[in-house]
Amino acid sequence: MISLFSWDANKWAETRKRGEFRYLVLEGILPFGGLMFLLNLLVEADGRKYEWSYFAFSAAWCVLGGAFIGDWNWRSNEKRFKMDQAGEAVAAEK
Repeated sequence: MISLFSWDANKWAETRKRGEFRYLVLEGILPFGGLMFLLNLLVEADGRKYEWSYFAFSAAWCVLGGAFIGDWNWRSNEKRFKMDQAGEAVAAEK
């Protein structure tokens, strides 16, 4: 996992080799989407009976939200990685 507080281009190079889809699932959908879904269940668990379609709709939105977060992080890390690579190339030319 890439930390929000430190940057390691070597770790990101390894992570990006595994692919964007895996990153979206492991770093976006599972942690953020799963957490959103669980929190939604806790907030909405007031003793009423809901139809399965409510939970399916809620799960779909949570998966989309987690995928959005994962994609945002992927693109941010890619941008930073490419900037670091460009900086190293410029430094090597000097």
